[in-house]
This record gives sequence, C-alpha cells and structure tokens, in this order.
Amino acid sequence: MQEFGFPHDHAMVYVNEAVSLSYFLPLKVTAAAKAASLEVHDPSFFISFSLAEGKDAVTLASAPRGCAVNITRPTVHDSAQQQSLQSMSETLFQSLTAGSNFGTQFANRAIIACP
Repeated sequence: MQEFGFPHDHAMVYVNEAVSLSYFLPLKVTAAAKAASLEVHDPSFFISFSLAEGKDAVTLASAPRGCAVNITRPTVHDSAQQQSLQSMSETLFQSLTAGSNFGTQFANRAIIACP
C-alpha cells in the first residue's frame, strides 16, 4: 500500500446543483512495483468520486520507459439504467451497511504496468 503526499492545486466549483472538488494527489515516495492499481470510489456511494476526464487523469513522473496506464470508468449501458441511478432513494442509502460496498460498481480504476 502506497502513502500519498499532501494534495495541492485544489479547486472547487459549483455547477448544475453539484459541487466538484479537484486536486493533485502525489505519491509520498516513488513506487518501485512493476504493476500497481488505483481505485477511486466511496464504498457507500454517498459521495461520487471520479478520476479527472481525459488520458492525463493519472500521469507517471520519471517512470521507466515502456510503462503504461490503463484507465477504466464505470459505464451506464442504457437510458433505463441512467434513470434508475438518478432515482435512487434515500431509503436505499440508509439501508446500506459498512460492508455493503455498493459504490464499488461505480469505481474509477487505473492500472499501471511497467516492464
């Protein structure tokens, strides 16, 4: 498990009744592993976390040649699924327990692999 340094370059915006907070979160020390994964989500889905849009959401500073990043994001397959996500009731969230891990299905993931 890697520790993170202090976040910086933070910003907050309020658009369409939603607050978005963004920040840069560096690793505390250089990672030495040949493969690593980063998963961003709130297990309860009370707060929606996601990686920044675009290919540079995860960058590799001073990485060995040949390292690659693969980012996957949750997908909404159809309009019915989108509507059900938007109509989730407070009752659903109140019924979740610490072990429910409901938000995992909405996780953003980055896999880093180096030769």
